[in-house]
Amino acid sequence: MRIEYVEYFVQAAYEITEELTGAQPSCGPTALREKLVTTQQISIVAGITGKILGQAIYGMSIDTATNLASALIGERLTELDAAGTIALAEFADTITVRGAEGLSRTGFTCDTAPPSVLRGTNIEMSMYFPILVVPINTTCGEIEITVSLGEVGQKAA
Repeated sequence: MRIEYVEYFVQAAYEITEELTGAQPSCGPTALREKLVTTQQISIVAGITGKILGQAIYGMSIDTATNLASALIGERLTELDAAGTIALAEFADTITVRGAEGLSRTGFTCDTAPPSVLRGTNIEMSMYFPILVVPINTTCGEIEITVSLGEVGQKAA
């Protein structure tokens, strides 16, 4: 996996969370993982297909998810309900689409699949390509961006 692939998704997350919260997020330490087991209470998984294949996953604590959903909806939620979950899925979809558009501008035409919201930790997901994790700190809390992408026909690591 090339680091440039991930940069489009991280940049999109920065732009969208800054638009949403009015505050610029900051980046935490980047990590490479061999396998993916969710460590966050909420994980939003979006697929990428086309010349680039893989997944983008946006993980966060339930508190961060509730804070973020509240900001997205425009009203304070005390728990993450169905409307909040839908708002989080749309948030992740917007980031993924914007990241895919960045890839497309560089010649890697790709599409996105609608995201799924998973609740729970220790869910193992199969990833074909190397996994890069970039946490971003927002006023709503930390969002862990996990990206596993590769070119069609590329040999898995």
